[in-house]
Amino acid sequence: MRQAHPWKASTVTGEQRRLNGGRQVATPAGGRDPRGIFVGRAAELNRLGRCSSLARSGKPTGILLLGEAGVGKTSLARFWLASRAMSGFTVLKARCHSDESDYPFGLVEQLASCAPGDAVESGSDFHSARLGKSTFQVGRQLLRMFDLLQDINPVAIVIDDIQWADVQSLRSLAFALRRMEADHVVVLMIGRSLGGDNLSVRPEAEALVASLEDNGHVERIFLSGLAVEEIDELVRQLRPENVSVGLAQRLAASTDGNALYVCSLLSEMSSEKGEEFPAAGSLGAVLRRQLSTLPAPSRALVEATAVLGSQASLALVASMAEVADPIAALEPALASGFLHWNASGSDNLVAFRHPLQCDAVIASMSPARLRAMHATAGERLPSPERWAHLVASTVSFDRELATQLEGAANEQIDLGDSALAATLLLLAAQVADSRNEEERLLLSAAVQLISIDHFSRVESLLPRVRACRRSPLRSLVLGAVALSKGYLDAAEAELQSALDGSKKGTEFEWVAPFAATWLSIRHSFTGDGEATVEACRRVLSADGISPALAARAKARLTQGRSYVDGPKAGLRELALMAAIPPRPATSIDAYLLMIRSFSRCWIGEMTGAANDLAVALPKVQEWAGPDLEFGYIHLSLAQFHLGNWDEAAINADRALAIAAAEDKPWTWAVAYATAVTVPATRGLSARAEEYLLAAHQWSDRFAPAFCQSAVAAATAWTARAKNDPATMVDVLSPLLGRAGLPRAMEGNWLPLYVEAMVRNDLCTEGESALARLCELAAEFPSLRLLAARLSGLAHLIREDRAGAEEQMGSALDSEANPNDSPFELALLQQSYGELQLLLGRHTQATAWLRRAADSLELLGARPYLQRCLERLDAAGDSPRPGRGGNGLAKLTTREAEIASLIGRGLTNNEISSELFISAKTVEYHLGNIYARLHISGRRELRDAVQQNAVDLGG
Repeated sequence: MRQAHPWKASTVTGEQRRLNGGRQVATPAGGRDPRGIFVGRAAELNRLGRCSSLARSGKPTGILLLGEAGVGKTSLARFWLASRAMSGFTVLKARCHSDESDYPFGLVEQLASCAPGDAVESGSDFHSARLGKSTFQVGRQLLRMFDLLQDINPVAIVIDDIQWADVQSLRSLAFALRRMEADHVVVLMIGRSLGGDNLSVRPEAEALVASLEDNGHVERIFLSGLAVEEIDELVRQLRPENVSVGLAQRLAASTDGNALYVCSLLSEMSSEKGEEFPAAGSLGAVLRRQLSTLPAPSRALVEATAVLGSQASLALVASMAEVADPIAALEPALASGFLHWNASGSDNLVAFRHPLQCDAVIASMSPARLRAMHATAGERLPSPERWAHLVASTVSFDRELATQLEGAANEQIDLGDSALAATLLLLAAQVADSRNEEERLLLSAAVQLISIDHFSRVESLLPRVRACRRSPLRSLVLGAVALSKGYLDAAEAELQSALDGSKKGTEFEWVAPFAATWLSIRHSFTGDGEATVEACRRVLSADGISPALAARAKARLTQGRSYVDGPKAGLRELALMAAIPPRPATSIDAYLLMIRSFSRCWIGEMTGAANDLAVALPKVQEWAGPDLEFGYIHLSLAQFHLGNWDEAAINADRALAIAAAEDKPWTWAVAYATAVTVPATRGLSARAEEYLLAAHQWSDRFAPAFCQSAVAAATAWTARAKNDPATMVDVLSPLLGRAGLPRAMEGNWLPLYVEAMVRNDLCTEGESALARLCELAAEFPSLRLLAARLSGLAHLIREDRAGAEEQMGSALDSEANPNDSPFELALLQQSYGELQLLLGRHTQATAWLRRAADSLELLGARPYLQRCLERLDAAGDSPRPGRGGNGLAKLTTREAEIASLIGRGLTNNEISSELFISAKTVEYHLGNIYARLHISGRRELRDAVQQNAVDLGG
């Protein structure tokens, strides 16, 4: 008989439902032992109480509570939740289960089910979170839910057995918690240790803890067994008639102070004083003995609860157990300490007090009884919950059930739920009637996970995948995994093997489009545009590929063509493949519109690119489609060029948030590099250097071709702000003529190189690069002002002042273009003013330098403004009061972002949504802004920002 996999968690416990207007009204619920007794743990309770106080005061707090199974972690947590320290907290609780660790967002569903209905906004359907949702999306929904809950009371999040939590939930929670700085939230994470003082937990759980360390407080508590004195007190409260000399010592020696074990042994002792000490055996043996003493209906009720694996309604449990009077049968089960019951909840949920009790019950059931129970659950439960029980009820291979499961998986694929489809395929593999079928289904499940970039789930399957016999399907999975980790050569070998083995007319024919898609991604990583194009054409020529796979291939083909022949060729290629409406109705059209915006950004159509992205990104985000982080990266680039620097910084931060939440290491280098530009240009060197260091670290670990030029350009931007052209030349000159460097990215770094060469008095290489830049400027409208300035400066180097004046003056006199950069215009005005000064025209020089200074001040480009003011001073013009700063204290980066959005008239909730932070964090920073700037309120701040009276360069 096969092990059940009840991934559906009907998740509400008694304590979770006992909320009244957001206030917890539960009394101590027991679980410390069957009668609600609690002893000792004073030091631990004090530490927990301090955490409650910190959270209540607005400091997000995390607690990692570790210990061996049965030592009393859950009991301590229940006592703490029922204590005065937690009065008024809204409690969201979840218990993870070993059979549910690969159920996507199962933990999140449990937490959301505890929240009052009005705390979950419409559209935040956590109970269907797995339906194509990304960790980023769910994390944002959680952040909003926590905001709404805090409007009433502080929030406590309790996660029991965190070692079995699903990775997607942990990452979503980490995303939300990392964006809390002043929230009334405490998170208790309870996990099993490996024994001794080992406090390690799985990486995703540690990341959840770390998410609270930067902005809040984290407490780590290791719970050991009860001391002899504590056991003696427990005996006196539970069995005073059995108190005798040495009993506590014997219990301690037999149980190592394990609280559940101690209570279980005490429950077996006779009430007659002097009763012989019961045989200890293992804890499981003791629990099974206790189970055997229950009346038959009560035992059946307990067994049915164990088979369901989590909280379940009493009606369902009684139906499965075939118990006519469930209330009467429930009484002994409650008295024994096996179950607890939420009589006040509408669902009448019953559940085990401790997972070890559930395990002991399963172990005590005969194979025939367990099989029959699972079969009954399969009949009673709806899809998809029923499938795991049907699999567990089989005693041998079952081709018919495997076929049904694969059919159900295909239905989910058609609905767009690849995650659930993978789970169903894994279940089908368990009952497959041959090794070939088992491997095919296992590997097909992995392909579904890979198609939505769920590599964390694939990681857990890798030992089984590697044990499969060589096949195109196995090669596809191993190749995609290798690519996700940056092992490009190994990835290419496996993916090419998959492609070669998936010829038409074979059973693996359907593998070819997937293999070719991932090969195209691999080739794009190395900048091999021709190979990228060839692989994508193979995908698009295949029969019956899904619209999502076709869209991904079209995106890569556009990219490949841009790499070979430039971004205009990529745009033409995309136009031939797809007619993209300006207002896309479908997610696929929105995705392709986003891809088109990338090419428009590369050719300098910044206004068009920004407009496309404003339309496309909300739909792509809703769809949780691929490349979303690159959408925000290109929006940030376009906005920076167009002078919307505050929005550019916000969208660069969004790209970083998405890349981190989705665990996409191949995007981190370019995301960090993009985030460098605004702080570097504004002279925020510490912030820029922090981002730049991260960009270099990730580029060294995993450097696709498109990252190399981005990281080099980011380094050059920081050097440019410091007026360090030598460093700019050093980092950019290796890009000249480098094989595999995409032509599409040329407009991103070549202007910086030419700038540096001009500052270094030009040379043969500089002249050649300048000529190339002028060629690009003739095609790309965003480069015209920059090219005119650098060409003019080159004329000055050649001592051709008339040519310089003609070059720069013509650009200034020409009609403005919507793709012109305010920053480049200011630099052109400054250079032209310096030229007028050189020509002895002081009045004209002063006028142009003043224009430049005003623009640079408006942008917050402090290093450039300072240099411009020095030129003005040389021209004999004293700076006007307030120029170069208004005398107000600088704002931090986050404060500047919030102040900027206040200036646009956004509410706190809208700001929290824009910045991916909690509303409480917005309130916290607003308070700091008011105090720092001596501003009385929101309206005054908005007016000051709109009038440019506040220095937002912080």
